[in-house]
Amino acid sequence: MRILLLSNRPRRMAQAGFVLPTTVLLVLMVVLTATALTYRTVNRSQMNIAQREQVRVANVAAPAIDRAKSKIEFIFTNDTRLTSGLPTPEVLASLMLATPYPDTVDQLVPGKDPFTLPGETRLDINNDGKLDNAWSFVDGNTGETVAYSILVEDKGLTAPTITVTSPVNIAKARALVTRTGPVAATSPSPVCSNARAEAGWQVVDSGSSSTLQKNFQINVFVPNASDVNRTLEAFEFQQSRIAERGNKWAAWFRYDLDISPGGAFTMNGAMHTDSNLLVSGPETNSKFEAFKISSEKSCVYGKEASEITVGVGTSTNTFEGQIVRGSVVTNAYDTTAATKAIFHIWAGDDKAPTVANLTTQNDSVNGGTPGDIAVNPIKLFTEDKLEPLGSGWSRDNAAWEANPIRNGGTNGAPRVFNRRMPKPFVDDLFRADNRWGPKPRYSETIASLDIANTSNKVGDPIDSSLELLNNAQLGLDGFWERQAIANGLRLVVGERLELGDPLRWNSTDAPDTPTNTNRLYPPNAAPRVPATGTPITIGTNEYRQKRSLRDNLAAVQGMVVYHYKINSGKFPAACVAFTSHPGTLNTIVNSRTFDSYPKLNTSTNIAIKTDFFNGVGTDGWEFAFPSTFNTPSGFATEIASNKPLGVALRNLARFAGDPKGGAPSFPAVQDSDIHPAPYFNMWGDFSTLRRVIESYDGMSSSLTAQQKYDALNAADQATLHSAACTVSMLAYNAYNDYLQATRDLEDYVPTGLNAYLNQVVSAIQDIAA
Repeated sequence: MRILLLSNRPRRMAQAGFVLPTTVLLVLMVVLTATALTYRTVNRSQMNIAQREQVRVANVAAPAIDRAKSKIEFIFTNDTRLTSGLPTPEVLASLMLATPYPDTVDQLVPGKDPFTLPGETRLDINNDGKLDNAWSFVDGNTGETVAYSILVEDKGLTAPTITVTSPVNIAKARALVTRTGPVAATSPSPVCSNARAEAGWQVVDSGSSSTLQKNFQINVFVPNASDVNRTLEAFEFQQSRIAERGNKWAAWFRYDLDISPGGAFTMNGAMHTDSNLLVSGPETNSKFEAFKISSEKSCVYGKEASEITVGVGTSTNTFEGQIVRGSVVTNAYDTTAATKAIFHIWAGDDKAPTVANLTTQNDSVNGGTPGDIAVNPIKLFTEDKLEPLGSGWSRDNAAWEANPIRNGGTNGAPRVFNRRMPKPFVDDLFRADNRWGPKPRYSETIASLDIANTSNKVGDPIDSSLELLNNAQLGLDGFWERQAIANGLRLVVGERLELGDPLRWNSTDAPDTPTNTNRLYPPNAAPRVPATGTPITIGTNEYRQKRSLRDNLAAVQGMVVYHYKINSGKFPAACVAFTSHPGTLNTIVNSRTFDSYPKLNTSTNIAIKTDFFNGVGTDGWEFAFPSTFNTPSGFATEIASNKPLGVALRNLARFAGDPKGGAPSFPAVQDSDIHPAPYFNMWGDFSTLRRVIESYDGMSSSLTAQQKYDALNAADQATLHSAACTVSMLAYNAYNDYLQATRDLEDYVPTGLNAYLNQVVSAIQDIAA
């Protein structure tokens, strides 16, 4: 047994020590595997935590984009400081700043910062000591701080060499210049390589320079407040705004655009009417052809550059403009040849346009007459509402939608279609008189700026609380006049005062001439043409309108010139003779002569000759107001009722001003008489002057002359200035004619009688005084 055990021992000894390494190796592998799995689990958990934190932070950052977009939207839809032109990047940035850049815009609300929303803090992101268009806020749900900015500049204000095309670096970021310009949706066209930007807005679309784009760059940064899982979120968003160039439109109508030519009539480019488009060819050789803006090889060629748009209503107005083959003039549809109404249609870049015709079979209406479809002009003018005059017609959508003019045909683009185009609400056609009208409303979105929502009439004073309308510089009522007072040049042409008709008075009229047919008195009837043979009677009203075409030489008219650097733009820098006579070549030449009264000239003074009674030297001379009222304070004193200037202005107002006239500057008077009355108006319509003087005289007697004058608005003050300019020039003319006549008389008076002549002259001077 022992021998057996001993014989097996070497084999067991050879296998001794194998279990321990194996066990160690196995344990090591288990530990490594467990460690790897644990590390992977921890790492994966951290990644998931960070990813969830990143998503949470991104969700917190997203509302900053919405805040920035709402501020940009407010600028273009509600900010009354935005004018109808293209705003420069400096202006766009100033609109959002708490303190706008100098010489750009005023604060929207003086002393307040409406672009900083509740809970937001405005930031200085470029460390220049000035607050920028950047804000931060704390998210109410997570407690995270969100910072965002809106950049719009295309070149640095303090570093003008840094532009949008400069390399992206720290200097460009600190200059607050956008990283890039607007992003093009199409490849640049080689024919548009010379297309130029305008006021910081850039041409982007291929093949079209009729539209411009300006990009707003929004940057958002959110640092995670957690000390354990520190996460950052930063991203950039761009929004581009599109603007139509002012030179895009060949025609822009608020009322019906009725094209019914007598011969061949062509028009290039884009057109718009807020009402209806009516086209016809009423005569044998008449036709209308709407060409594209230019050749298909041109840089300006594109579908937007030649679109023809017709009005469409709003949520409160269901009006829809119609495209009609017919005319309101004849009040009939045009069933003549289809080739009398031709439209060229965009077929693609660098491709010749296709051609389609508008007929009564493929226009947008059925039934009724063009007169029924036409927009009511009274509603449009007095209430700014679009509605048709009649009924009995309907929209023919099936025929119109199938028309290539509407759908563009195969691979083309629509040429004529309905689209609502924004119209400028700046009251650039009338005076800064702080009175309602002539526009019935100044905004489509602000109800308080619509006269229909008030108890006022056109011509009534605007309540002083409506700062949007009567702000001294930015009020929408007479906006451009306010801007000219504050920043530019203002030219106000006064009313023309007729001085009689010496060439016709006391003369014998030709046979068959109606009574009262001279240049001043309104005619009683229409003449017959010719006077003998078979007469053709001209319409009476038509003949009365011809009065405006007659050029009466005996007249005086002045223009007052203002500059914002002289008397703050509120008192004239000069009075200019502005009485032109374009009736014939001789009369226009005579009105521009620059002669003098030879017998009144001295070695130190030349007596300028202006003869308003005969139309000689009446256009172009510059005068200064007399020294007694050549300053604002002097003028305020001299327009009092007991002063010579005040007496002259009141006499003029009562002589040629209807006390019930002056509309729309003042409320219109509707009664059985015509206003302004023809026998006032024939001398010139000084009704507004009369109403202004009545307003001045109606002020409290406790006010001083200066206080009364200062209480008048800028337009009413200019009315007094222009009238004073006119009567002063007339007085100058009359006085110098009188002096010249006395010198002429001296040539024929014997020397011994000069003393008697001087007595006569003194007596005449006393009468004149």
